[in-house]
Amino acid sequence: MKRITVLIGLLIVLFSFFLYILFSPKNYRIKYKVNGTEVVENYYKRNKYYLFTINYKTVKYPLKIYNEYTRKRKLVKKITINEEDNIVCLNVNALSKTSILCSEDNELKDLNLLNTKYLEEYYGIANEKASKLGEYKKIGIYDKSNDYFIWNYKGFYHLSEDNDSIDIFNDDNYKNYLSYQTDRYLIFPDYDSEYYFQKLYIYDVQKEKLNTLDIEDEVSYESYFLGHLDNKVYLLDKKNKKEYEINLKKETIKEISDDNYIKFYNKKWTEISINKLINNEQTFTYKERYDYILEDETLYLVLDKINIQVSNLKVKKIVYINDDTVYYLSDNKLYSYKYLDKEKLLLQYNEWNFNYNNHIFIFN
Repeated sequence: MKRITVLIGLLIVLFSFFLYILFSPKNYRIKYKVNGTEVVENYYKRNKYYLFTINYKTVKYPLKIYNEYTRKRKLVKKITINEEDNIVCLNVNALSKTSILCSEDNELKDLNLLNTKYLEEYYGIANEKASKLGEYKKIGIYDKSNDYFIWNYKGFYHLSEDNDSIDIFNDDNYKNYLSYQTDRYLIFPDYDSEYYFQKLYIYDVQKEKLNTLDIEDEVSYESYFLGHLDNKVYLLDKKNKKEYEINLKKETIKEISDDNYIKFYNKKWTEISINKLINNEQTFTYKERYDYILEDETLYLVLDKINIQVSNLKVKKIVYINDDTVYYLSDNKLYSYKYLDKEKLLLQYNEWNFNYNNHIFIFN
């Protein structure tokens, strides 16, 4: 009887292990054809996304979809091709959704960048002019889906459902080059201190509360924020060769540099020479879900090392990237673009013709 019990237990363990192996996510790569078009399908279990590459004629069309793992393969079920002159769009049905991937003159572009005639004929898309929802302090508001903090030289204009002004400083500061944001906090020095500062302000966006953090040292304005991780922000004082760790939850600050080396995050923690960062400023590098870049004032999304143009505007700065959405400035207007969606006008402010670096902070 005891042997039978042990044998049954062993069988249960083996069967459980078999089920675990069978259903656990796996990296894989396969090739197949849909409607005569080659598809390369990849799954990356660590980051939980599928990458499909559809090869049509001489162009590769990448499609990235974050999705839970499924044991099913050959997930692209249908491809419809709309081709006219130098424009090609592929309607790709994968994982129960249809995505539209386009090119013009063999260069990948977002669907909404194509000419009006093509968009109306194949997709029933007409040009829509953004509607102005209101104005605050001469800032034209076209979107209220985010919280916007706009530097006003003495603090911030806070644009949301209810607009207000957060005034902090006595004197105007036009540059605001030493401010930093995380997903919840705004951090900036005491600009009323002229030559150095011994106080940081921390604004909690969720609680709408402004706190101060005193610093024992005199911190030079020749400083910059390296980045943040796990509710801690890292500040490098180049003049005094010191790195500070700011704990946002505990509201504490401490020096962590040692023997001219500092902690630095480049997709993992490492040590780097302070002198190297003084002579060539670098910031933390993170593993982003989507990569947006500027090349010659043109905005691109990069998928599988392939550039996809996502705006026809002349873009002067990427302001912020959050997940699949990028926020950027063109002239005096702030726009957003969301992957496989479309470009949106958010705000307009004439002051951005002159001053705009570190002047716009966006919270979702």
